[in-house]
Amino acid sequence: MTKAEKAKELFASGLNCAQAVLVPFSDRHGIGEKQALLISCGFGGGVGRSDNLCGAVSGAVMVLGLKYGAEKASEKEKKELCYAKVREFILSFRNKYGEVSCTGLLGCNMSTKEGFEEAKKKEAHTKLCPKFVEFAALYLEGLEANKSL
Repeated sequence: MTKAEKAKELFASGLNCAQAVLVPFSDRHGIGEKQALLISCGFGGGVGRSDNLCGAVSGAVMVLGLKYGAEKASEKEKKELCYAKVREFILSFRNKYGEVSCTGLLGCNMSTKEGFEEAKKKEAHTKLCPKFVEFAALYLEGLEANKSL
C-alpha cells in the first residue's frame, strides 16, 4: 500500500485530514504514530474548524518540517530551505485547487454551525476532502521517490 493510499484509508477511518497526511510519513522522520496523531489533531478542519488552512496542507507542512526544518535558531539556511519547500508545496496545491483554506476549498465556513451543516450536506468529507488528502500525500511521495524527502 502506498502512503497516499494509507492516507486516504486513515481519513476514511475517521482521522482528520492533517492526521491522515502526517501519520504515513511520521516514522521515517523520527516520530511515532501516537505522537503524530497528537501533534496533528488540532489541525483538522482548517485548524480546529476555524476557517483557516486546510488540514491536508497542514499535515504536509508538518512532514516537510520534519525533513527540512531547523532545530536551532542558528540554522538559518535550513529554515529558509524549509520555507522554500513549503512554498513550493502550497503553490502546487493552489495551482491544482485554487485555494488552501478549508472555506475556499469546500465553499462553506465550517467554523459556523450553518457552514458545518452545509459541509455535511455537500458530503465534503467523502467527496472533496479525500482528494486534498491524496494530493498532499502523493506530492510527498513524489519527493520521497526523488530522494528529496
